[in-house]
Parts: sequence; C-alpha cells; structure tokens
Amino acid sequence: MKSDEQKYWRDTIKNCEKYYAPKHERWKQLIKIYNMEMQVPGMESEFIIKISTFFPLVRKLIASISFNYPKVFLNVDDEPFEYGSQVLERFANEALDVMDVKPEIHQCIFDVLFCYRGWLKIGYNTANNTEAEAPYVYNDALQEDFTFVKRISPFNLMVDPLVPPNDFGSAQYAIEKMLVPLQFAQGDERFAQFRRRLTPVDADDGDSTLDNMLVNYSNGMVDTSEEEDAISEAKRLQKMVLLYEIHDRINKKRIVFANDIEEPIEEVEHPFLARTPITQPDPFNPEEILMTGEFSEPEGWLTTNGFPYFSMAFDIGDAFYGVPLMEYVRAPQQLILESVSRRVDLLKKHARISLGNRGEKTANPHLPDSLGNLEDGAVLWVNDPSTALRELNWGNPPTDQIQIERDAQFYESRILSVEARSSNTATEASINASEAQLNREWMQVAVVDAYAWIIDNALSVMSDQRYTPNEYILNISPEGEPIRLAALENYWLQGRRRIDIEAGSMLPLIEQLERDDTLGLFDRLIQLPEVDRGEAVKMMIKAFRKIDVDTLLKDDRNADAMKAAQLELVGYILRGQDPGVQPEEDHRTHLKLQSPEVVQQNPAFAQIPQVAPPSPPGQPVAPQVTQQMVMAVAQQHAQQHQQYLQQQGGAVGSMSGTGPQGPDDLMSQVQSNAQRVAHLIKTNVVDAQNLAQQ
Repeated sequence: MKSDEQKYWRDTIKNCEKYYAPKHERWKQLIKIYNMEMQVPGMESEFIIKISTFFPLVRKLIASISFNYPKVFLNVDDEPFEYGSQVLERFANEALDVMDVKPEIHQCIFDVLFCYRGWLKIGYNTANNTEAEAPYVYNDALQEDFTFVKRISPFNLMVDPLVPPNDFGSAQYAIEKMLVPLQFAQGDERFAQFRRRLTPVDADDGDSTLDNMLVNYSNGMVDTSEEEDAISEAKRLQKMVLLYEIHDRINKKRIVFANDIEEPIEEVEHPFLARTPITQPDPFNPEEILMTGEFSEPEGWLTTNGFPYFSMAFDIGDAFYGVPLMEYVRAPQQLILESVSRRVDLLKKHARISLGNRGEKTANPHLPDSLGNLEDGAVLWVNDPSTALRELNWGNPPTDQIQIERDAQFYESRILSVEARSSNTATEASINASEAQLNREWMQVAVVDAYAWIIDNALSVMSDQRYTPNEYILNISPEGEPIRLAALENYWLQGRRRIDIEAGSMLPLIEQLERDDTLGLFDRLIQLPEVDRGEAVKMMIKAFRKIDVDTLLKDDRNADAMKAAQLELVGYILRGQDPGVQPEEDHRTHLKLQSPEVVQQNPAFAQIPQVAPPSPPGQPVAPQVTQQMVMAVAQQHAQQHQQYLQQQGGAVGSMSGTGPQGPDDLMSQVQSNAQRVAHLIKTNVVDAQNLAQQ
C-alpha cells in the first residue's frame, strides 16, 4: 500500500473514533439504566430503589415482534432441477437453524432499541477451520463448512460518516473493530510477516475504545472494587490485539490494520467478490469437464451492497444514526425512579416517629430504647397512654406524587405502544389495540428484512463454488414422497429467486388461541367438497402440538370403509332406506360420515322436500322421501353402529381410529364393502361413472 493511502486509512480510523465517541457515550448511559446502574441527585446509591422499567419494556418488544423463527417461502425462476423451489425453500428454513440465527436477531433488536441501529454480519466458516476468519473465537460455536451470521456490537462498527440517512449501500467503507487473542493473531498465516510485531493493547491506557469493546464482558455491573480489579487483571492477562477490518466498497478490498503497526497487516481483494471456476475438457475423455482450480476475474458482489453487513433500524429520519427508541422514555423512567426512591426513603425515615411526655421519660428511663426495639405483639407499660406517646404521621406521600408516577408509566406505554392501554369504551379499546399492533408491525418490517437478507446472502455466498458446503445433505423429494438424499450443489443456488417471509410466524404462539382458530377453520373447511379431509385433519392435529400426525391417523386400510360409508349415505340413507349394519364394519368411520348431523349438512339433503307434496286427483299415492324420513333412518342407522361399538368395548361417539385389526377381520370387511358396492351398481342406485369419481 502506498504511503498516502496508508495515511488516509489511519486518519480515517482516528476520525471515525472521534465521530462515534459521543454516540457511544449516549448509548452507554441508556444501557446502564437497563442494567440498573441508576442515579438520583442527592441520594446515595444504596438508598435508590432500582426499578428498571426498561427491562420489561424491552422483553415485551423483542418477544412481540420476533419470538420464533419465521416461515420462509422461496420461489426460483428457471428451477435448476425438479422440485427445485420446494427443496431450496426447505434448505432455506433449515439454514436459519443451522446458523443459529434467532439469538443474533434478538440481540440485534436490543441494539436497535438502545443504539438506534443493530448490525449483522455474514461470513463463511471453512471446513476444519483451516482458513478461519477473525474473530477466531466464533468458530468453535459455528457450523463448519457453512455460512454464519453474527451480531456485531454497534460499539464495534464504524460506517462512513458521510453515509446518507437510511442508505447504507451508499457508504464508501465500513470498519469493524475486533479484539483478537494474541496467540490467534500470531498463528494466522495471513499475518505471518507481522507475527513478531503484533502486541497486545494496553488495558490501562485509559482509552475508552477498549472499554466500549469489553462492555459485554463486564455488562456494566461492577459492584465492588475487587470485581473492578479482577476485570482489569483479566484485560491484562488475555493479551488482546486490536484489529481494524476495513471493507472498502469502492476499491473492492478488505484491509486490516493492527493497533500498533502503521502499515496494513492485510490488503486483499474482497473475498465476497463473485468468481466463476475455469474449466477445461478432460484430455483423456473430451466429454468430461475438469476444474482447473482457477477462477475468472471478479464478476460482482456476492453480498448486498458490497458489504457483509446488514443494518437494522426501526425509525426513519434525517441522520444515519438518529435518536434511539429507549431515549424517548428515558425521562419517564428517571421520573419514576426518583419518585419511588424518595417516597420509600420518606417512609423509612418517618414511619415510626412519636412525641413523648418528658415526665414519662423520667418515670420510665428505658422507654426510648424499648420503642426502638419493639416487636409485633409487644406491650409497653406507661403511666398515662393518652399523654405519654403520640405518633407523628409524616410518612404518607402527597397524592400528586402518586399521580406523577402513574402519568410517567402512561407516557412510557403511550410512546412505545407495546401493548393496548386500558380503555373506558369498547371503541377506545379497539383503537388502542390497533395502535399497539400497528407499532409492532412497523418494527417487524425491519426484522423481516433482516431474515430475507440473511437467506438471500447466504444462498448467494454458497452459490460460489469456493463457499459451497461439500458435504451438506438434504432431502430433494417433494412433500409427501419417500425421502431422497443428495449433496448440495452450488448451481442449485444460482439464478433469480423471490423470498417471502411470513411475519406472523415469528409471533409468540398462544396455544389456546391457535387451537380455537384452527378448530373454527376446520369446521368450515370440512364442509367444502373440494377440500382434502385428510389434510384438514392433519392441520387440526398439528394445532394441538401432536408432532407425529401419521400415528394418529388411520392408514389406507380404512379407505374401503370410508368409500362404503359414503356410498351407503348416497345410495340408501339420503333415499330414506336403511342399508343395515354388519358386525365387521368400521363403526367409527360410519358414524363420522353418516351421523344425523352430517346427513343434515349434506348438500343433497337440502334438495329433499320437508313434506310430501299432495298427489294429483285420481292418482294413486306415490311414496315420497322427506327430510323427516331421512333423519329417522339416519338416527336408526347410527344407533345400530353405536350398539356394535358398545358390544366391542369401544367408546360411543369416539373420534379416534379403530384398534388393530387382524387379517381375517380386515378381509371380511373388504369383502363386505365390495359386495355392497356391487349391489349398489347392480341396482342402478349409483352409476359406475359416479362411483369411479368417488
């Protein structure tokens, strides 16, 4: 690197440190409140009632917008193989879990609340850690030979100060500060020529940069001088090297500086520039293509905007770093803290102050000591109780003070709109609930964008042969078919894709509400002839958290029973005829499909007249099926099935499947069903064509 360029980057690092220092200080003050490092003017720390309203507010916000992994839907244009979109969608959902993204997202949301922006970084963890990327301590916890996504502390990432608001892609550079153990940095072959010159950062130099980067180790909660000393000693013993990893988007480079070395210890072409492998025909078999091990010239970025970082923010404004959300409720928090602390302090000081008669003190010299050490139920003997002692009631706070605390809590809830506020009318309650939901959905948009960025960039990085997992196995069969396993191919990941994130799937699961909604939907779906009943049942079972759905459902042996029950319904019961009941039939299946309630809801039942129309004069009375007759037949038929169930020891009206059947029972049922079907066709009750459709 030329000397003028070297000077430019060194000056840029210093200028960024200066630019971000006041922002870091503001963020630290907010985080201290969350960590209950609080101050009240004129009060010692031990007398402060450390109530952090930030804690429940933050937990509610994070849980309400991103509790679970979202459901990812993915479509690929020009699918690279059969069922390509379905398989890649499955892979995308698996990848989120493999990379353990959810805790990183949660921490990123926390950063947004306190620092205005949160940051995520994508990288690739090579197999066997042979080319581990800094910070190396990540690699032990990450999936080898796979992309990784990590949250980066806002204290450790510096962006071009001239970046336009809400346009991270226009930044010229981003600088990530890293604390790396000295032994790892010295063992990195990329830094081999600087190995002897790498030295640990001085933990006692008073530099706030190091303290900000180590804030996660101490968490801002230092209670004793011994703990302070231990943290300082840990900083000294760990021997950390401070690195500045520069991502130069304009020159498409990655540059690394160390804390005490003027020149860069690394300057390379950015690793996330796309490259295509160069191939050649096999000289011994021209039909085969061999990889040369070389790659084409860079063909563009594998990552969005040319940076391996994603910036999450909830708000918009005229600055890249605006006012953090929790800053808006800082004043109410401080007001509550001061009010409660002073109120409790007042109660402690004045709760048991009494006036005593001087003459009583002379007569009872031990009276003051006794008053100070009274226990519950004690009797204090005095000469004249009416004049001996009189309690002063100074401990009750003014009513205005209580109202001020309530107002502060209201302002917090109003500003953040975390949950619906109390209301006097149904209309007001509806408005408040909608307001809270709208606020959550507003913030949820940023989280959805983060998940979409993760999936899109992970697939893009792995589409490059240099970063394609070599041994990742996935199921390439469509849903419902036998599993077929195959190793992931990089060409599968190429091409245009559309990623949709189901925001609602991230919400906390309230089981009872989901069950009620699912059961309501099931009741409607089951009436529609075009709906697959089996799939509807699976949906209902999953709502009750029964993972192994198939074990709860009847197997194919019951298909004949269902067909026979349906034919009996159409060919007999709806015609006012009882088909009779055989002992070997599947009685539960027949009850499900032939119960009076089901019969009444059948579309054909509505076409049956309620009463028989009068016969024309002079004509013999023709038998006429009515709804009353059909319901009577259905009731009688159901009772016969219930009687057989009782005889077999089955629960009447049970919705569970039948127990195991022996071969003889199964064969007799199949034969019985076959005979009934043949009879219906023979008597022209149901034509063969309609039967085939059923």
